[in-house]
Amino acid sequence: MGLNIGLLKSLSLFYDRFQLLSQIFLVLMSGAGLYYLSGYMNAGSRYGKYSKVLFLVCLISFSAIAVRTPKKVFYEHTGQLGTLENSACYKDVHSLWTWLDKNVRPHNERIYMEDTYKSLRWNNSDNPESNKSHVLALTSIYTGISQINGWCGYTHYFAREHECGMGGCLFGYNLAESTISNKQIHEEMKLLNCRYIVAHTETVKHRLAQAPFLRKVEQIGPFDIFDNLEFTSAWAYNFYTGEKQTLRKSTPISYELTAKGNQNELVLISLANKANWKAYYRGREIPIHDHKALMQVILPAQGIQTIELKYKIDKINSIISMCLGIILTILYIIVTYIGHSRKMVTLTDGCN
Repeated sequence: MGLNIGLLKSLSLFYDRFQLLSQIFLVLMSGAGLYYLSGYMNAGSRYGKYSKVLFLVCLISFSAIAVRTPKKVFYEHTGQLGTLENSACYKDVHSLWTWLDKNVRPHNERIYMEDTYKSLRWNNSDNPESNKSHVLALTSIYTGISQINGWCGYTHYFAREHECGMGGCLFGYNLAESTISNKQIHEEMKLLNCRYIVAHTETVKHRLAQAPFLRKVEQIGPFDIFDNLEFTSAWAYNFYTGEKQTLRKSTPISYELTAKGNQNELVLISLANKANWKAYYRGREIPIHDHKALMQVILPAQGIQTIELKYKIDKINSIISMCLGIILTILYIIVTYIGHSRKMVTLTDGCN
């Protein structure tokens, strides 16, 4: 029962987020259903009469959905299918990105952004759908800056720890339901290596203004930008002393950590932790521990030491999945061909 309710909630959420795409899927599935249903409508079928009634009902439903979809694309007037260029927040958002592009150093830091979903209208429509937008998710595309929040997939472990997916939230805390201390804000910014926070709701702005180490440095339309006066750039640091450690990107899927400290001390790395990440010291694998969905390693030796981080791709599972997909596709084609051939034979026998 719980599984069924969870599935219905997931389908409801998917339709809410991707209404047009859902309608297209419904059209495709309806067309496939009508095709197979038509096979039982021949005169020799035991359920031919009932199939014709069901076919007629499905055809009417299919036509209604099929007409509504292109109508929504070509004739809707709510502006929901408009692009960023013709949205009401276009100028403010682009001014924000221009400011960030000039002031944020992508190689040294990230930015944290309050999500705009359900809290910022992106067009002038009175339609309630007009506030459903993750416009700041485009920040990394327009500026090349790494960002936290702005969009949230809800199910990912990292997202559950540090994001929320809608306005009025800060580092995973919904400020309307819970509180977050100055110490927690400071620690989150250090963990995520974020210098700036971009906020647009009065709730989040008011909370950030109360933090003594944050200063409002710019206001662009509805967006306020807060600067962490105590920020020190560090993609990795000693968890006990706070001392910065050197993290260098070797390849797109590997890093080199040069750490200094005592044996068994913890070094936190500001990268999302996944099972595919492996750590090596002098060719020997060492464990990666989890801290709030980020990576953490225990120093294996005393003094300065180099640890390699590599993202291992499971090639075997990828190959198996690809082969399984090919096999299922071939089987579907064969079954469809056999069913079509039998249908043609039945029709031929009926004519004779």
